[in-house]
Amino acid sequence: MTAMRAEAPAAAEPGHCGEDQICGTVNAEDMVRLDGTDWVITSGMAGPGVGRGGLFAISVGSRTAAPLAIESAPPDRDFASCPAPLDLARFSAHGLSVRRDAVDRYTLFVIGHGGREAVELFGIETARGRLRARWAGCVPVPSVAGPDGKTPATGNANAVAALPDGGIAITVSPKMDHGDARSVDRLAQGSGAGDVMLWHGSTGWRTLAGSRFRGINGLSLMPDGRRLLVSAQTERAIYMVSPGSATPVRIASELGFFPDNIRLGDDGMFYAAGAKGPLRDAVLCAFSTARVCRQAYAVLRIDPSTLTSEMVVEADGNGDFGIATTALRVGDALWLSSFRGDRIRIFPARGD
Repeated sequence: MTAMRAEAPAAAEPGHCGEDQICGTVNAEDMVRLDGTDWVITSGMAGPGVGRGGLFAISVGSRTAAPLAIESAPPDRDFASCPAPLDLARFSAHGLSVRRDAVDRYTLFVIGHGGREAVELFGIETARGRLRARWAGCVPVPSVAGPDGKTPATGNANAVAALPDGGIAITVSPKMDHGDARSVDRLAQGSGAGDVMLWHGSTGWRTLAGSRFRGINGLSLMPDGRRLLVSAQTERAIYMVSPGSATPVRIASELGFFPDNIRLGDDGMFYAAGAKGPLRDAVLCAFSTARVCRQAYAVLRIDPSTLTSEMVVEADGNGDFGIATTALRVGDALWLSSFRGDRIRIFPARGD
């Protein structure tokens, strides 16, 4: 079948960006670097005031962003059980992960909301400096136990990590109504919990023992390809979990912010970003019509060799940028993105 190029989502107005910003993204909740290339990919969450979500590509060299056009095609064999093609008109891209398959070839894993709750997969090619993306299939997110611990509920995935053996890891909790103040209050007070779940084509989904945390959110694979870092947002903590142990290791706690995504940077260090101030306000703003959530934010750097950490950014939000949800070390700079806004904020990276 001939692949058809799908319509790309509309980008936000670029505005007047200085040296410390990249404009043209939409609600870039997460970011990943395509190793060995000039490209960074960001997610784009749909929501009030922005309409459609999608994916965006940023050239590191020129620091320019543009919507990433997605070609529609039949799913790959490994994901042929995906129930239907991706509905780009309803697609809202959340957490990201990328696996390098060969020279100039990658698989992008995306937590998708909108038409369905699923991990959406995309084949990415970067030959001759050109970026090409095609939809490659999906893995639906499973149902989970509801707030009462018994009643099945729709699973709401947040972060995803590609595993070296071809599997997938996600953080997942019961789906909630972010527009309902009472539900948000319960989340902010720490009543909501979730787990890390693992998927393999031969066995399907299973819950990783010892991975249940309050406000489970970000997820990133350690360099050994086995252990995982997990952020527990309402606990203000970061844990390390492993399929080989049912006992999590807490590597950071009593943080002065609510950790969101965790990303491995070009310098070999992990970076966790998140909101300071009331978590309730951050969640309500994320799903409001506000152009920017102006809350303060912070970034923690984690050394994977020693599991020690230090704060490297603490900043106030403003009319251009607030509430960083991802921090990615790109060369000698630290790029920050947010679930609400139209730009990437750039800080000079601190020395070691």
